[in-house]
Amino acid sequence: MTSGDVGGTATQTLDQAVAHLNEGRARQAEVLVRQVLQAEPDNHAAVNLLGMIALNTGHASEAVEILSHAVQLQRREAEYHSNLAVALLSTNRAVEGEAALLAALQLKPAHAMANFNLGLLSLQNGRFEDARRSLEKAVRRMPHNPAALNALGVAHSKCGKPAKAVPLFRSVLEMQPGDLDTQLNLAGALTEMGKAAEAITQCEALIEAHPGQGRLYFILAVALSAAKRGLDAAEAYEQAIALEPEFIDAHVNLSALYAERGDQDAALEHAGIACALRPGDVHLMINEARFLRDGGLGGDALAACDRILALEPGNAEALGIRITVLQNDGRFDEARDLGAEIDALPLLLALSQDADFTFSDQNIRRLKDAATDNATDSGAAARAWFALGKIHHNRGEYDTAFDYFARGNRLRNSAYDWSQADEDALLATWKDTFTADSLKANEGMGRDSERPVFIVGMLRSGTTLVEQIIASHKDAAGAGELSDIQIMADKLARGSSSGTPYPACLKELDSATADALAAQYLERLDRVSSTVARVTDKMPGNAWHLGLISRLFPKARVIHCHRDPMATCFSIYQQIFPGYHPYAYDLAKLGRRQRNHARLMDHWRKILPLPILEVGYEDLVADQEGQSRRILEFCGLDWDARVLDFHQTPRNVQTASLWQVRQPIYTAAVEGWRAYEKFLGPLQEALSAD
Repeated sequence: MTSGDVGGTATQTLDQAVAHLNEGRARQAEVLVRQVLQAEPDNHAAVNLLGMIALNTGHASEAVEILSHAVQLQRREAEYHSNLAVALLSTNRAVEGEAALLAALQLKPAHAMANFNLGLLSLQNGRFEDARRSLEKAVRRMPHNPAALNALGVAHSKCGKPAKAVPLFRSVLEMQPGDLDTQLNLAGALTEMGKAAEAITQCEALIEAHPGQGRLYFILAVALSAAKRGLDAAEAYEQAIALEPEFIDAHVNLSALYAERGDQDAALEHAGIACALRPGDVHLMINEARFLRDGGLGGDALAACDRILALEPGNAEALGIRITVLQNDGRFDEARDLGAEIDALPLLLALSQDADFTFSDQNIRRLKDAATDNATDSGAAARAWFALGKIHHNRGEYDTAFDYFARGNRLRNSAYDWSQADEDALLATWKDTFTADSLKANEGMGRDSERPVFIVGMLRSGTTLVEQIIASHKDAAGAGELSDIQIMADKLARGSSSGTPYPACLKELDSATADALAAQYLERLDRVSSTVARVTDKMPGNAWHLGLISRLFPKARVIHCHRDPMATCFSIYQQIFPGYHPYAYDLAKLGRRQRNHARLMDHWRKILPLPILEVGYEDLVADQEGQSRRILEFCGLDWDARVLDFHQTPRNVQTASLWQVRQPIYTAAVEGWRAYEKFLGPLQEALSAD
């Protein structure tokens, strides 16, 4: 081939073709490449370039064929393997594409684009550490490539290292100031670093600049949730869904947020939508089954588990949910049989609630591995530590048990920023808001129904036991821990015309709204039982809502359960609880909450028009019949001897007391904390503080 034939040497002609391609003149580039190939059909550089032209003009399948020929002509050229990989990935042939990338890197380990594309593929497949390693190699060769820097930032975030991601995203934005994807990645990384306020500010600016994009509201919602602004986060997720109704991740996150706030109906609604949008997705189906279980819909939860197990026989998450449902129904033997032969973490965590289950050494090793191997999932590690603590507690190995409880609590506590000042400010707000005068101003509101009986107290203070006793009466039913009052409080705050938070927003409560809320709550009780005279709601946290409750039900009854403060707080310390409990995982914080709870109840007794019955756990254990008669009399119920056999009453029990309330009254828990007394100095000090 002479220079006159193609305008110079083949190399010069191909260089001209590359220049045309880089300037977007693909047609001119192809003309030159085909001139070279007409003279030199086996010119592998020309074949490779022709394949890249096909790829760049949207003919990926044709590019695969051409680039495969280039590789056959010159197998030692890493660039050709890398280009072929891009074409294969463009035609959704991921396995072959990854093989081509690995072939390129075998020839040239530092190949920038091969490492970049392998990193992207690893990110897509959830292999985040692999992605980080590949992308770091790519960035070393392409330090100013914004796509590579952005991808490496994403990999660091996915690996739980947002502090390494943030400077990468900022570098990209210096090169591409308006890049929306990078701005969103930066907001996500800032949230993960604990800088949610900065992320919120950034997201709000992006929403103003780019209205109508659901994903912007989604990232904002994540940041708001991290900032413990749950109501605002819910609104942002709902806005994302309003803009993009099939935004699956928004439905999933919103369902989790509603579940955390206790609104199981809303959680189930959005979990169900997510499942309908992506049928057969086992992860989404597990979420739905979990919410069904937690919502007290045991039969529906078991049916959901059956559907999961039909798709994935032996799925450990589904089996773990099944075990918990069986335990909630008091069917412990069935639960033990189901978990006896399977050494899977979700089953072991569920079975740790059963004091009579015998754990093997292999089971314990499995839990220890889970606790130590989940460095990037503190929630999973914490659950394993708590399970180990319970196992060793049941064995009487108290020093070892406390060590495990302490490890789990440290992990859980690290998720909360809650100080003594926060605790004291909370109590001060309630005392300032609810006064005798403010309650008198709302007299005559609500409904006169005497059906509701509100059982309140600290967690682990005996509320479940008291409810089980009342629910064993022929004219009563137990609703469990209803979140309805908390949901009403949230809605009142969201609907405040002045934007006033709860509880100050109750100053805006009018008679019509109070009547509607009371009617709504009574309808909920009817779903539990429409025939009995009394229905209990044993949500312990309703102690903080007695001011609202008195406005809705001026004739309701309140039973306040209390227990030795050391026993109460240490029993809390031995558990993981659903929902938001920022005080529950530190001994000093627990002591301060116990002290302020007592002060809150003193305040209610002084100003509240509702009757309050005090029930001491130790008194109930010491005199079951006498205290049971006293409780029934307070509720306006005749004596019914069946309440003495409360542990035989068939009910779904959803709390950490599910095992205890299936046993007759026993005294072991009264002084059980003393086995750990040498470890509880911070708790004792906080309880005795002024």
